[in-house]
Amino acid sequence: MQAGSLVLTRRSFGLVQGGLAACVASFLLLLLLPVAPLFGAEAQRVSAGLRALSDGAFRVGPILMAAGVFLGAAAPWISGVPRRAVVTLLVAAGLQAWAPVCYAADLPARFLGGTAGHLGAFVPVILAIGWATMLAALCRWVVSVERSDVEDAEPGRVMAADTDDVVAWEALAGRSARLVWWGVVFLLVALGLDQALPWLARLGMGPREAAITAVIAVPVMAVWGIVLVARLGMLSGAVAWAMHRGGERPPGADA
Repeated sequence: MQAGSLVLTRRSFGLVQGGLAACVASFLLLLLLPVAPLFGAEAQRVSAGLRALSDGAFRVGPILMAAGVFLGAAAPWISGVPRRAVVTLLVAAGLQAWAPVCYAADLPARFLGGTAGHLGAFVPVILAIGWATMLAALCRWVVSVERSDVEDAEPGRVMAADTDDVVAWEALAGRSARLVWWGVVFLLVALGLDQALPWLARLGMGPREAAITAVIAVPVMAVWGIVLVARLGMLSGAVAWAMHRGGERPPGADA
């Protein structure tokens, strides 16, 4: 991969991985809240400190991810990565601005509590899905360039490393596509649970049943989310390493 054309895209990987780590750290800090009473007289101060750290990490995470998505748009337009980056940033910005717009326009409460209002809490998930779509587009583009180089080369000059690169990038493209679909499923399930519990309560579900449902659903979704974040982080690292290992290949990367 030619360093001149994708240098900013390479730098974006660290920002996105840092944002993912900050979001996971925010959740893990919340899990430490039950141990705060063990500090006795300092319990309230420790609990407030953990909450402040968790809130700070949750605010920093999406900012780093958005910065990484922005830098990732430096990839060549032909790859399709910039288009996906623009869509991702516009959706995230629109969801973040939804609440201020509702308050400024004095809209009814149902607008703020609707689907758009609930989606605002899942901006990090949407940024992660957008990043996965960018990785998938980048990998597919590199596969097309590598395959074109192999097809255009003379039969006697095609090396095993060339075909190995095609296979490796195809595998990364497949991993990226699968992660996009898993991310969409996770977002739909999380949004469904977020809106289903109040709906079930209105239909007559008692507090005890609602509490049991929440106790079961929250850890399951948390573990699922952490697994997806870990897979996305490993995928980002694998793509970054493949870009670094490629050196000056493929020749058509500056098209």
